[in-house]
Amino acid sequence: MFRCNVVQTALVLMTATCTGVRAWAPEAIHYERIIGQGVVLKQDLYPVDHPAGPLAIHTFDVDTHVPGVRISAALAGDTVWDTDATLGREVVSKLATRRKALAAVNAGFFPFAGNPIGLHMEDGNLITEPTKQRSSFLRLKNGSYAIASYAFKATVTIGAVSIPLNGLNRKPEAMAENIAFTSQFGKETIKLDNRYWLQLDIPNGSLQTGSVSGRVSLTEKVPQVMIPANTVVIAIGQQTFDLLRPIIVDGSTAVVSCELKPLDADAPLAEEISDAVTGAPRILTDGKVDVRNKREKMSESFSTVRHPRTAVGIRPDGSVVLVTVDGRQATLSRGASLSELAAILISQGATQGLNLDGGGSSAAIARNLVVNSPSDGSQRPVADALLISGEHPAGSTEPFAITGLAQSPLAIGDVSDLKDTSGRPVETGIWGTDGKGVFIDQGGRLRVMRAGTSKISIAYPGKEALATVKTIDPNPPVKPKSPPAK
Repeated sequence: MFRCNVVQTALVLMTATCTGVRAWAPEAIHYERIIGQGVVLKQDLYPVDHPAGPLAIHTFDVDTHVPGVRISAALAGDTVWDTDATLGREVVSKLATRRKALAAVNAGFFPFAGNPIGLHMEDGNLITEPTKQRSSFLRLKNGSYAIASYAFKATVTIGAVSIPLNGLNRKPEAMAENIAFTSQFGKETIKLDNRYWLQLDIPNGSLQTGSVSGRVSLTEKVPQVMIPANTVVIAIGQQTFDLLRPIIVDGSTAVVSCELKPLDADAPLAEEISDAVTGAPRILTDGKVDVRNKREKMSESFSTVRHPRTAVGIRPDGSVVLVTVDGRQATLSRGASLSELAAILISQGATQGLNLDGGGSSAAIARNLVVNSPSDGSQRPVADALLISGEHPAGSTEPFAITGLAQSPLAIGDVSDLKDTSGRPVETGIWGTDGKGVFIDQGGRLRVMRAGTSKISIAYPGKEALATVKTIDPNPPVKPKSPPAK
């Protein structure tokens, strides 16, 4: 079952009427590789001259009924926001390595900072709130999975006074917004002008659906405060400060109530949710293409233009597929529209489907290796990811090497057919790269996409072989000459 084989899909048959000569369209290539028990990587490659090509599709087929196998939401850097240049974002391969995941894909959209846009939950903790009626992929506490959308309503009550809580772990969008920063945000809040701060002593410094209470204190106007352990800090404006200042004394208690209101008739109750990541829009409902771009505030062009994509689908039996489609690479993959992406999910047996962040964010990681071809030429740091966890298979630690690599540097467009000397079962080996400059398929064919220095690997359970390749552009763009100084 797990071998390279030709996909026998219905291809285009062309007939030249003047000669009677028939020409078959080129065949797509399909590989399957075992990552762990219950987790299989599928790779489908359609060449440039295929009617559907060029197209590169990577699918993680996840049997969620296998004990120990699960799909979890994970914050990049394990925090919402940080002080580094990416503001807490992280490449998916690094996140997967640190969390010891079998495989991973990028997840939600983000504002080029560390906070995911829309609902993000981990182990029942609310990290960011839902927005714009966008749909979320959910892991439920009973081990099943769902796709649904929610609205957020939260309040902070002190004595007889209640104020709205407008958001979690993000920048305020207006002065009137009250924003909570939980322990998952980081060591300190972001800097905000003209803000006061409520400090609430709450177990684990986390918020969940329902109500939680704790002692509350009020801090005068400062641009930024620390977030101590077991504490939630809320940024408030002048009007709210004037309202609360007379009633907060030593020993005052606040009650924080958070509600996720289902917007879909079949949406799970909030208390059933363990993990959540948010995409947009939903693209597949009950086996039918259902691109909800208007409802979820996405533009028409976003839906119809072909881009690199990442998506998640759920089958009727509860198993899950995570799909990436490469794009913006003329010789490898053209990308997909959202209706095409929904059709890909249907072809994998899914009946429910959600588009996740795509473009330069799309990344497929198996055994810590990049197995797709990121359109930016390298992995983009993202705000969160979906991690596939399970038992790592045992294997041999006997060393081996990669062979067949032509003498470097290789030029853009060059192809090399690589092999390994391990003698291990081919269906258990994963070819991959560091995501820079080259793409290697699961048959070992290396394609040079960009100039630079890249690492390529073949990873079997227990052992990995590594090689480095330098690549060049044989026709570098000519910089225009500057006009002579007058």
